[in-house]
Amino acid sequence: MDGNDKFVGRILDNRYEILELIGMGGMALVYRARCHRLNRMVAIKILKEDLAGDEEFRRRFHTESQAVAMLSHPNIVAVYDVSRSGKIEYIVMELIEGITLKQYINRKGLLNWKEALHFTTQVIKALSHAHSRGIIHRDIKPHNIMILKDGSVKVADFGIARLLAVQNTLTQEALGSVHYISPEQAKGGHIDARSDIYSVGVVMYEMLTSRLPFVGESAVSVAIQHISAIPLMPRDINPDIPVGLEDITMHAMEPDIKLRFTTAEEMLYDLEEFRKNPSIVFNYATSDPVKRRPDEIGEQQYETRVIPRGPTTPAPKPETAVAKVERPQPLVKRQAPMKPDLTADEYRVAKKRATNTSTLVGIFSVLLFLVILVVFMYQVLLSDLFNPQAAPQIIIPNFVNRRYDDIINNDEYTELFTFSKNEAYNDSVAAGVVISQNPSAERQQSAPLPGRKTPVELTVSRGGEPPNAMPNLVGKYHSDARN
Repeated sequence: MDGNDKFVGRILDNRYEILELIGMGGMALVYRARCHRLNRMVAIKILKEDLAGDEEFRRRFHTESQAVAMLSHPNIVAVYDVSRSGKIEYIVMELIEGITLKQYINRKGLLNWKEALHFTTQVIKALSHAHSRGIIHRDIKPHNIMILKDGSVKVADFGIARLLAVQNTLTQEALGSVHYISPEQAKGGHIDARSDIYSVGVVMYEMLTSRLPFVGESAVSVAIQHISAIPLMPRDINPDIPVGLEDITMHAMEPDIKLRFTTAEEMLYDLEEFRKNPSIVFNYATSDPVKRRPDEIGEQQYETRVIPRGPTTPAPKPETAVAKVERPQPLVKRQAPMKPDLTADEYRVAKKRATNTSTLVGIFSVLLFLVILVVFMYQVLLSDLFNPQAAPQIIIPNFVNRRYDDIINNDEYTELFTFSKNEAYNDSVAAGVVISQNPSAERQQSAPLPGRKTPVELTVSRGGEPPNAMPNLVGKYHSDARN
């Protein structure tokens, strides 16, 4: 891109040849590079000089980067190496051929709710994996979510936000990220996995409505709104959004961290429940916005919504802008009047009638159970036989140029695939690295039946072929040795 770039053309550690600048951020420059050892294209993130001169920052840079390098998930941009070449601190990462979710939203505008569900599910799976290993992203936003050509999603820049937090204040380079930060981040409070979940909720809101929940002229004004204001409900902007998906979005964006989704797994469970039944409605608890409004906010006016939504909700009062739900009183069951004692004949007739009624009810219950059982078996077990096009699809990941031991030790892969191993000598590929695979990468095929896994055959390099041993010719005749 820039012929005067001092890094383009350099080779780091006699291995990575830097080809071109492809991006820049608050702390690093990103280059496309070639790894000559494994003959593959990679992305290299080089720490800016002013940060590389800070010993404490370099230490944190290595600590955070090495922790992220331990992550291995199909929805997370892989980190291959963390190293130093002279005074250059750099990270070697997977090179992603795609666009950011922010670019996709800017191009398309309003996303279909099915697309939003598809992207959100993959992001939450990535966060679930990272959180289980004690790593919080801290800067989830569409700019850090990459969309590949096959529609899959990869989350980038894990651990970077923790480093930037040391260098930046809320008023410097935060405007791009402040639209997605959680209230506890805005207040400088304790951060945990639920902060990432809030940011995912904001990303969902933007995908479903094509607008941000809060906007302002400065980072501080936007941060204050995250703490105290209430955004318009997504369905008030786009009525085509299903109620259940709106519920999940707003529950993820719940300002009270104690009422938000507790874990990424909890949110993923509700996303799956909604995917199976788009008409589902979730009854989440919501916080009182009046109690959350700090005194220093004053009388600033922000767009607000009524809590909760429903036909029984009366109009909001002007002084609080919050509606109270008038719950109906429980019904009191009336007791039937006492009847006089029955005669013997009347008792026999009543008993016979009750017996016949019980028999009919029993027969009807059995028939109803059989009908439900047949419908269940058709939908769950036989639907794929009669409607093969409706069978779920999976996409085969790319295992080439990855270490075989990393693949078979990856819980995400072993849960879906069974691997068979072939070995072959290869002078250009390091030992233990996958040379080829069958089925091929990015191939889409029908998912196996429940309880079964998709077989994948991997050819693994044994390294360079060893030279042939020299035979012992001492004591043999010249003709015999020549023959």
